[in-house]
Amino acid sequence: MALSAVSVDNFRAFARPTTLDIRPLTLVFGYNSRGKSSLVRALPLLADSTRRDAAGPLDTRSEAVRGATFVELKSAYGRSATVGFGLSWDDDASEVARLEVRILGGGFQAIEWVERLEAYSRNGARLLQLLLKDEVKSLYEVTGAAWGELEVPFAFQGLVPALAEGAQLLPEQAAAALRGVRERLLSLTGSIHWLSAVRTVPPRRSEFRGKPPRIREDGSGAAEQLAYANSRDRAVVDEVRAFYRKATSHDLNVEEVAIGAVPGFTLTLSSLEGPDFRVNLIDTGEGMAQVLPVAVLGALAKHGRLDGSPTVVVEHPELHLHPRAHEEVAWFLTQVVASSNARFIVETHSENFLSRVQLSVLRGEIDPKHVIVHWVWQHEAGSSVESIELDADARFIGDKWPPGVFSEDTLLARQILAERRKRAGAS
Repeated sequence: MALSAVSVDNFRAFARPTTLDIRPLTLVFGYNSRGKSSLVRALPLLADSTRRDAAGPLDTRSEAVRGATFVELKSAYGRSATVGFGLSWDDDASEVARLEVRILGGGFQAIEWVERLEAYSRNGARLLQLLLKDEVKSLYEVTGAAWGELEVPFAFQGLVPALAEGAQLLPEQAAAALRGVRERLLSLTGSIHWLSAVRTVPPRRSEFRGKPPRIREDGSGAAEQLAYANSRDRAVVDEVRAFYRKATSHDLNVEEVAIGAVPGFTLTLSSLEGPDFRVNLIDTGEGMAQVLPVAVLGALAKHGRLDGSPTVVVEHPELHLHPRAHEEVAWFLTQVVASSNARFIVETHSENFLSRVQLSVLRGEIDPKHVIVHWVWQHEAGSSVESIELDADARFIGDKWPPGVFSEDTLLARQILAERRKRAGAS
């Protein structure tokens, strides 16, 4: 199930309905504190809110919101008591092509409710609407063109609707629409992957414990995934090693070690240009460890090891890397999306990253239609998103790219030159 868009309304910095179109490679730029992270983290928040153990319609325990309450998630620029989200898909796995949901909440201790949930088909026809009528009884008005209106009690598991115990059965067309809604929402748990900009280093040594869990938002689990693949899935390991060689001029090694009587492993790096000795990954430059989960997730996606049609949200994949390596990270991700069904949403500040994506378009390594760039603006009434496409020559279509972005190095060079002239003139 391929996500094609996520939208928010009255959420964080976005007081008005704001849509982030998703292509195979989606880049998100903007100055600091404009709402970029909040926007891309809406996806992992929604995924966490569809889990069976979700703590409410919006699971505020999610790492994506860092313990924020519902009141703190509502936009400070808006006045509505509700927060809205939308999700769109561009596949035909279900008749449901778009979902819109509004969450109602009160004060800090108030209970949140799904106030409205709507499902739409690919041609824009509304398939189903659930509208809250009675909070105490959790009673919803169920509306659809094929059956009119019904009042039915629902028991939500997070965002996922289910008929309450003892509720009357829905007409088949309504039940089919409800199944489609549930399938779409439940798919988020497995298909959304997220790497935050604050990532932990892998352990110095780890025990082999069988098949590892998925990689978490802090990057933990990446080393375990790589070690597990080392004896079972050489394509993934070779992909990660090839990335390290190209991006860092180092070879990445998975070495077996004993931890007491328990078999284990450690990750080491050896330089391709210097002395032939191996150093533990966490004893090398910080960027070497920070990029590991990016490389492992990319390799898993490229070789079809992530479930379904995955959407991978990565904040600052170039973190702590030299600018020269930024372009190699960009090239790697263009190769991943060009040869897989994965979609990557990348939040970045890197000019080199963007330039390398443009070069990939020019070289035919990625279709320009598979790339979209978003610039997040902030205004007096809240933030907004400008969506920018590339043409076949990798130029921005339309006059949408903000003027003066990435001009800081040129301005500094001019200032340095001016000061040198002042000094020369004074001597």
